[in-house]
Amino acid sequence: MAALPPHVGNRAGHPQHQFLRQSPQAAARHQRRRRRAAAATKVRSEEGRLDVLVNNAGASDDWVPISEGDVKQYWNTWTVNLKGTYLMLHGFLPLLVETAKEKNTLVDVVNISSIGAHIIMPGASAYQTSKFAVLRLTEFVQAEYGDKGVTCVAVHPGGVLTEMSKGIEVIRASLTDTPDLCGGFVVWLTKGQRSWLSGRYLSTAWDVDELEAKRDEIVQGDKLKMRMVV
Repeated sequence: MAALPPHVGNRAGHPQHQFLRQSPQAAARHQRRRRRAAAATKVRSEEGRLDVLVNNAGASDDWVPISEGDVKQYWNTWTVNLKGTYLMLHGFLPLLVETAKEKNTLVDVVNISSIGAHIIMPGASAYQTSKFAVLRLTEFVQAEYGDKGVTCVAVHPGGVLTEMSKGIEVIRASLTDTPDLCGGFVVWLTKGQRSWLSGRYLSTAWDVDELEAKRDEIVQGDKLKMRMVV
């Protein structure tokens, strides 16, 4: 925003006014911020608390080599997958922290990532790098809010045939799971106090009893996080 010259509005004895220009893009951003704030306010006023936030953002551009893709499509994938998750965190973390403090409880954030974050499939760089970034963002939530009662994990939801994935022939045959798999896993994850998993990557395909049995190994080895091994 830029201020107009100070003499504007100060003629014919009128008091000086300060006028501000605002671009349409800035106005749109301001409106979106207000909507997010309104959503958090609505939850606070109607429910009085927020115990679980699930960020299920997903988009993918056409799977083609980097130089052959559409630039806008590519960055839209990042906008939805990473920025969308960030914006929800930005808007709702204060209420989550407030709930944890006032109700003396743990609260949960589940960021939906993908097993694709761990592999490299030619043509899928936008999707797979953005989902990899979600893993690191999850670690930052743990680092910044873990001591405030927030447990944050990144979850691979399974191979589910969706509107987004049904056009990607190279993976279509492996999309045999149902949404119930992820739903059940998230219920298990959030109904107990599993802060020891915070900041980590989890897959709905894993056996939860086996995961619990490996708790000490995971915690002591600081496993299920993205690290360079040399």
